[in-house]
Amino acid sequence: MNKILLMLGVSAALMTFNACSNQEKKADTEKVKDFPAVTITATEDSMSQMYGKGFGTFLAGQLQSSPEAMKNFDKESFVKGLELVLKCDTSKVDNNFLGGIQQGFVLLQQLSELEMANDVTFDRKKVVESLLKAIDTKEMPAEAEITKMQQTFAKQLEAAKAASLSKHLEAGKKFVADKLAADKNLKKTASGLIYKITKQGAGQNFKHNDNVTVKYKGMHVDGSVFDQDTKGTPMKINEQTLIAGFVELLQLMSPGAKAYAIIPADIAYGSDGSVDQFHRKSIKGNETLVFEVETVGLAKDEEAK
Repeated sequence: MNKILLMLGVSAALMTFNACSNQEKKADTEKVKDFPAVTITATEDSMSQMYGKGFGTFLAGQLQSSPEAMKNFDKESFVKGLELVLKCDTSKVDNNFLGGIQQGFVLLQQLSELEMANDVTFDRKKVVESLLKAIDTKEMPAEAEITKMQQTFAKQLEAAKAASLSKHLEAGKKFVADKLAADKNLKKTASGLIYKITKQGAGQNFKHNDNVTVKYKGMHVDGSVFDQDTKGTPMKINEQTLIAGFVELLQLMSPGAKAYAIIPADIAYGSDGSVDQFHRKSIKGNETLVFEVETVGLAKDEEAK
């Protein structure tokens, strides 16, 4: 899902619902046109409830239009952020305060994307301190100085990303070496895939382009889970829909089989890594991945990813 889809949906909901509300502000009690059985009483409580219900309905529509967004929707976290903003008393603040909130969200998104893309951490306090100092500057720096500052920052990010790639590459190599030394049942293919079948299935192994229903858990080498599905996801076995290591693994399995696999970065997401539907870096560049997989059986063509 596009990272601004929900925000655009909220904005659209707000404008649409406000437009509807403005059209109905004619009397304290009024029957809605074309719906004579429905009466809206414009009391403080009823208007608050009606506005909340209308806005929530639009938000629900946005979520339900995207299965991935619905799957990852954390209501408790969403409410915490929503209430934090709505607790602001706009009757006692000016536009500068609201502007600060707006720019704060923009800055937060930019910093988060830079952190996830380059595996760095920004000190929020220092960012704000430098930002305020720049605002207080009496004279704007020359264009050449601004260009030099941008180039310096780009080099810093490049160095940070290179360090991150090296770190994850070495961590993956060490993880693989330790696992191979500890478990003699692990096999290594020519591509670098490391696996073992923990439960034998029945019948023939799956073939390239088969549509297979799969239960899985994907983990980083530290054991933390980045994705899982315990109900079963239809997947088409080819490189257009799956990483190369996963395609190879599924062709080593038959219906009902279970496997443990280690997939190095060069047959996973490489140096680019992978982002989730909110454009967050869920898998860093050069990361080695670990999977626990169970194949259920063939899926219908129209259900496969």
